[in-house]
Amino acid sequence: MARERLLPRPDGLVRITLKKAYTDGTVAVDMDPLSLLCRLATSVPPPRLHTVCDAGVLGPASAPCPPRGPAPLDAWVEYHLGRGWAFRGRDSCHSPGPCSGTTLSPAASPFSRRARDGEERGPNVTRIVWSRRELERDEASNDGTICVAALHGLASGTPPFASFDQLFHHHYPDIRRLLDGRVEPGLALMVVGPGGTEASGWFAAKDAVVNPLIVGRHSSAEVFLPSDPQISLRHLAVVLQRRASGGAVAFRVLDLRTPLAFADEDGARLEAVEASGPVLLWCGSLALLLFPTGGETSTWPEDVEAAWSQVPARLFVEKTPASEGHGPAAGVRVRPLDRPESAAGATTLVNTFAGPVFPSLDWDESDPARGELLVGSASGRAAVRLGPRAAHRGVLLGRYDRCDTAGLPVLVDSALSRVHLLVLELDGSLYAIDTASKNGSWCGGERVRATRLLPGLRLALAGKATVEWRPFH
Repeated sequence: MARERLLPRPDGLVRITLKKAYTDGTVAVDMDPLSLLCRLATSVPPPRLHTVCDAGVLGPASAPCPPRGPAPLDAWVEYHLGRGWAFRGRDSCHSPGPCSGTTLSPAASPFSRRARDGEERGPNVTRIVWSRRELERDEASNDGTICVAALHGLASGTPPFASFDQLFHHHYPDIRRLLDGRVEPGLALMVVGPGGTEASGWFAAKDAVVNPLIVGRHSSAEVFLPSDPQISLRHLAVVLQRRASGGAVAFRVLDLRTPLAFADEDGARLEAVEASGPVLLWCGSLALLLFPTGGETSTWPEDVEAAWSQVPARLFVEKTPASEGHGPAAGVRVRPLDRPESAAGATTLVNTFAGPVFPSLDWDESDPARGELLVGSASGRAAVRLGPRAAHRGVLLGRYDRCDTAGLPVLVDSALSRVHLLVLELDGSLYAIDTASKNGSWCGGERVRATRLLPGLRLALAGKATVEWRPFH
């Protein structure tokens, strides 16, 4: 390894600059020194092993195969671990049991992370994600699901453990590492389970750009959480935006019509929330801690009590019931949660409302249609009408019965995902958000995570269907 490609960093990590960027945009890898030594150790062959072996795709009898990009380092480490080359470094799994060597992965330690699309905190970085179970992603089974239509109601229950205060105090070292010095506008996320930290990440908020991420058990989800079987394959959509140039960062969390939904820190079941400050949400046995960045607070002290005093109180405003028959009466109700005395002057206003709707089933004449989504495929065409209420709450397109096209012969191709697309109105504009589909959503020949739906724009779903927006006015 060339010495000029190694750079010690002030935070104690070592940055390794790659000779050639990966196909996913990775140009460098940050890891703690012990993980680097473990990686170097795996490159040393055992005694009497030939160092040049032509086998597999390089063998003389191998069949031709399509060209592929360079495999990520995760796959390289998983290959060596499969051969029994297990090395244990820093115990990064945050659980009382052994880690089984997972610390070798650059995505398997909160102390090692990837720098995508440039420098880690450069202007082009849009997301940095770490998952404790990243090595399980390729082996994840995406066949099973427990999701049903939201009309069946939300599951009952209360958060399994801990308050925001307790979680913050217990995991503050990792929270501080994630937030301290982060001056760029964005959203920091940490997922905590009974065994410790399951995932963490940071997502940039750009002017006039929507940055979505999908949370679930599906291997394509940006936040991959296979540890809790209650969680659906595609469970939550977190949509991040910056409302105006230089304005505050706002984010919206939507349940994708799952029976479990999610809960606030007081145990109330919700389908959608919108906030611009720190929030704790529960999803099954997992706690999601969300912290917007880029505001006045960019430095977090070492003392946890002083840090907790910087967290504003949360005020939940329930504008509409979370689900018919399962929420409070219609109207506005303010419900304050625990409020730190030292933060008496600051609050986080959390708006709660009903999640994605079935326009064809919940049609209301008082909600006049503003346009329709024209969905077409080789099987035919269909139109999904949208009113202001449906556009604000969002609609889902896909093969599954919780989608608005369920039962229609248009989206039946197996190349389409069960829940493929979320159409949602943000600040008066209609957006199409890909919900971590396996074969993607495409616009102008490029795969997109989110795009604004303009009249005449045609969006391709997995190359098997198209979606167009036709306004009535």
